[in-house]
Amino acid sequence: MRSMMSRTLAAGVFTTLLLAGQPSAHAQYGMQRSTALPGAQCLTDTQRENNAKLKALNRSTTKEDPLWVFDADYFVGTWRLEWDGPDTVMGADVNGTLTITHVEGCDYEGTLQATSADGPFTVKVQIFNDPARSWLTWVETDSRGFTVIRSGFIGGDLGGYFTHFWERSPMITVKGQKVRLAGNTFMASPGAFQLRANLSVDGGPYSSMGILCFRKQT
Repeated sequence: MRSMMSRTLAAGVFTTLLLAGQPSAHAQYGMQRSTALPGAQCLTDTQRENNAKLKALNRSTTKEDPLWVFDADYFVGTWRLEWDGPDTVMGADVNGTLTITHVEGCDYEGTLQATSADGPFTVKVQIFNDPARSWLTWVETDSRGFTVIRSGFIGGDLGGYFTHFWERSPMITVKGQKVRLAGNTFMASPGAFQLRANLSVDGGPYSSMGILCFRKQT
């Protein structure tokens, strides 16, 4: 009996240590954990107020005006994906529906249900926004057996249009080939954003994948 209890306690301690040793999503993708309370908004009240004031301006901005801060709440909702790009190892003729929700603080998650010329697939999406560093990380875990990480600076112009510059994503293996993506995501309007990607296969030159267009559903 004592031996069985000892083994049970040992197993429990081992499981606890194993779980404690697993990195969080923030650490895994190089993001700092938000200090906001669970369920709280990502931006501060001041940042939101400044964005609202800039949006309401009927004149050109000046150096005295506050800077725009990207609010990842932009992505919350349902988006329709349409991509009629060239046939690549990543697929072709992709159509689907992306749904994004706010988790807490600056963390977001969602799911893309899509079909391509090769058949249906599902993508789990995680978004980590760091307004203090103007840095955004977008992680896609694809049911086709690979994970795409797009991480980089996000900046806005004077008109409040933002671009996420993920110049080069980590290499992934797709259908036995080494693939690397590079590009940017342009938030063209409140109702549409565009993913502009280039693709390199097995160390070859980059070629355009065209533009993946996401349009918000009402």
